[in-house]
Amino acid sequence: IHALAGLPEDRAPAGRAALLGLMQESFPEEMQHALCGAYGEACGDRAVTSLIELARGTDHALRSEIVLDALGRFGTAADAPGLLTLLEEGTWTSQERAAILRSAGRASGSGDVLLGLLSALPQGVSAEAVARAFAEAAPSLDVDAQAVLNLLGRELPSHVKAELARGLVRANGDDGMQLLLERVRNDPSSVDPEALGAALAAAQRKDLVPAMLETMGGVKNFETLHQLARGIVAASGHEGVEALIGLIESGTLAEGRLHPLCGALAEAGTAEDAASLFGLIEKIRDPEGARALMKAAVNLAGEGGNAQCAALLGRADDGDVRAAAADVLGHRGAAAYLPNLVDALAQEEFGRAQWHITRAIAMAGEDGVQQLNEFFARDANEPRKHEMLNALSYMEGFDSTRFLAEALLSDRSGGIRSHAAEILAKKADDAALALLAQAAGREGD
Repeated sequence: IHALAGLPEDRAPAGRAALLGLMQESFPEEMQHALCGAYGEACGDRAVTSLIELARGTDHALRSEIVLDALGRFGTAADAPGLLTLLEEGTWTSQERAAILRSAGRASGSGDVLLGLLSALPQGVSAEAVARAFAEAAPSLDVDAQAVLNLLGRELPSHVKAELARGLVRANGDDGMQLLLERVRNDPSSVDPEALGAALAAAQRKDLVPAMLETMGGVKNFETLHQLARGIVAASGHEGVEALIGLIESGTLAEGRLHPLCGALAEAGTAEDAASLFGLIEKIRDPEGARALMKAAVNLAGEGGNAQCAALLGRADDGDVRAAAADVLGHRGAAAYLPNLVDALAQEEFGRAQWHITRAIAMAGEDGVQQLNEFFARDANEPRKHEMLNALSYMEGFDSTRFLAEALLSDRSGGIRSHAAEILAKKADDAALALLAQAAGREGD
C-alpha cells in the first residue's frame, strides 16, 4: 500500500487506481486507515478534495468516518473552515460528524477552532461531540490552557467539562494538570468533579493516585469512573489494584458506582486478588456491582472461579448475590454445576434469583432442559413457577414453546396455565397459535 502511494509522477495515476481497487475489498480498520493515508499521499495537492469526494461516494467498502479522519492529516489551517462547512450537509452520521470535527481541529493545528464552536454550535452538533473531538485531537493541537480553564468555569454539562479537562492534560501534559490543580486549590467549587476526574485519569501519574481515589467519591459519570480506575492502575500497577479493592471495601462508593471499577480490576488483577474480591461480594449492597465484581473475580481466579460462584450460590444471605452467582455460572460452566443449580432453585424464595437460576439451568443444554421440565412438573411453589415461565419465555437461543406447551396443557394450576397462554399469545407464531387452539378445546377453567 505504501509503495503504491510513492510511485513516480508518471505512474501515480496507476497507483491511485490500484488503491481505489483495493478499497472495494473488506479490510480490517487498521488497513482502511492505511489505504486512506496512502490515497491522500498519492493525490498530492488534491488530497483534501479527493478524500472528501471519496467520503461522499459509495463505490468503496471503506467506513466513511475513517476517510474523513484522514483529512486532518493532509489539511492545513486554510482548509479548516471548509472542513467545518461539511457539517452543514445533513447526511452525515454522528460518527462521521465527529471525524469531521477531529480533522478540522488537526488541520488547523490550534485548539481555538474547536473550542470556538462551543459558543456557536453548528446545526446538528452537540457540545459533547465538540468537546470529545477536542480531547481526541488535543495531542496534535496548540492549546491555550487559560481558555480551557475559562470554559470549565462556564455553565456547561459536566460530561462536556470532563472532555475539555481531558483535552487540556492531553495537550499540555503536566503543565496543564498543574494549572488545573492550582485552580482547584484556589477555588475548589470552580472545577467540576467530573472534569477533575477526567484530567487526573488522563495524566496517569503515580503521585496523583491519592487525588484520583478521593475524586471518585464525587464522580457520577460511569465513563469518567472507568477512566479513573484505569488511570490508577496504569499509574501504579498492582498497588493501584490494591487501592481500588481498598476503596470498595471502605464502602464510600455510592450504589451503582462499583461497576466501572471492575473492568480495570479484571484487566490488571491477579489470581491472589480474586480471593479479596470474592470476600467483598457478600459485603456490598449493590446488585449490579455484585455481578460485575463476581465476573471480575471469576476471570482472575481461573479454574477455581466457578467453584467459588457455586459456593456463593449455596451460602450467600443476599438474594442479589445468589442471582449474580447463578448468572455467572450460567455463562461460564452451567453443565458442570447442574446439581448445584437445581438444588439452589428448589430452596430459592427470592424472585430475581429464581429467574437467574432458571436461565442458568437452561444454559446447561439438553440435560438442563430435562431437569427444568421435571422440576417444573413436581414443584408446588406457584410464585416460583411464574418466575420460571418469565425467565424462559424470551430467552435467546432457547426454544421455550415446548416448555410452555407442558405448562399450558398439563399443569394443575389454572394460574400457571393462564400465564403460559398469555406468553404464547404474545409469541403468536404458528406453533404457539396451534397450542392455544388445542388448549381452548380442552380447558375447563
